[in-house]
Amino acid sequence: MEKPIIRIDKASKFYTGELGGIKDVSFQIDRGEITAVIGSSGSGKSTLLKCIYGTLALDSGIIYYDDLRVLGPDERLIPGHPNMKMVSQDFNLNIYATVYDNIGAMVSNRDLKYKGSAVTSVLEQLHISHLKSKRIIELSGGEQQRVAIARALVTNVDVLLLDEPFSQIDTLLKIQLRRDLKAIVKQRNINVILVSHDPLDGLSMSNQLVILDKGKVIQTGSPEEVYNNPRNIQVAKLLGQANIIEPEFAKFLNLVSENQLIIYPEWIQVSDSPNAFECRVVEINFQGRAEEVLIERNGLMLTMMHVDFGKIQIGDIIRIDIKKYIAL
Repeated sequence: MEKPIIRIDKASKFYTGELGGIKDVSFQIDRGEITAVIGSSGSGKSTLLKCIYGTLALDSGIIYYDDLRVLGPDERLIPGHPNMKMVSQDFNLNIYATVYDNIGAMVSNRDLKYKGSAVTSVLEQLHISHLKSKRIIELSGGEQQRVAIARALVTNVDVLLLDEPFSQIDTLLKIQLRRDLKAIVKQRNINVILVSHDPLDGLSMSNQLVILDKGKVIQTGSPEEVYNNPRNIQVAKLLGQANIIEPEFAKFLNLVSENQLIIYPEWIQVSDSPNAFECRVVEINFQGRAEEVLIERNGLMLTMMHVDFGKIQIGDIIRIDIKKYIAL
């Protein structure tokens, strides 16, 4: 079995004030994978990323890259691990230089043929060849994001660290960038570690999810495993806007449980089955692929997803069934 490329062992970084640090964080990352660190604002995501890169010193614990300890900023002349590149939210681009020159600045001039080939290749991989002669100041935020990623990838990087890589990109560009990054990881056998407050970023493209809450890891695993088997309410709410049902309300759903129940909106369906029960439609919100429907039964409010558009209206009494639930 191949050894992990990165191991994090009880890593802690503390701040004074309200900034989000990390506490006793432990997990490992296998080679050639995409790892998504998901959490709300202040959960410690960016702090963890900087500690992995080596630009922020740990207060305790150790981070290993290929079984060698990652050195902190006080131990290196130029902070940051030489086999990693980090793309921060400010991009760190020369806004008055061209796209080509920004990317080419990362490659030595000793072999100009190789330099031109490397820059051209990464431009093509990220679908920005048409922008190569434009200055950064002329680009949109999403285009600048792609240039920043290309600038990091043009070198022989092993680990690409991305801090909120999709925050300034519209939906169509976000989908394309996700595909491009997945293809690059597969082609180059590199690692991507990204942090995001949007769970869909991790669910749609990662091999491993790491869920942070108040600086602590509360769950790790594949997207499917974590989504379908959340360990606690925080994970379920973060990943899927789950309905949380207290034990005393389970009977209203024809369920019996002594524990809290987690029910994702897509697990609630209109049905005529023997287990179906009546609810009143309180609110309907169109969301493109589905309608988000707020329903009520005996004072209990539930959110469900409904794809049969226009068939139900506010005030209707409908019969629904719970297809699946998780008891904590």
